[in-house]
Amino acid sequence: MVVCRKGQMIRNPYIRIFLFFVAWFLLLVLPWWLTLVVLVGLAVYVPFYLEIIFFGLVFDIIYASPNIFSHYGFIIGTALFFTVFYGRNYFRT
Repeated sequence: MVVCRKGQMIRNPYIRIFLFFVAWFLLLVLPWWLTLVVLVGLAVYVPFYLEIIFFGLVFDIIYASPNIFSHYGFIIGTALFFTVFYGRNYFRT
């Protein structure tokens, strides 16, 4: 079941795998800022979405410049994960 009701997790692992490949495709095709919006939406929609940290590392590999600090994607992905993970209790009442 794709649509989640309040307080219900996505129980089918195939949906989560499908969403991973959709996000991977969007990362390769769309600009980084549009992919970031999609990943934040997935982090809010899917509980415990650890894949956002992986996609942060992929952002670093694809878009980072070798001359500057190149781990911004990892830091932003980790910060978004923890913000959504701990903020979920406050946003959904």
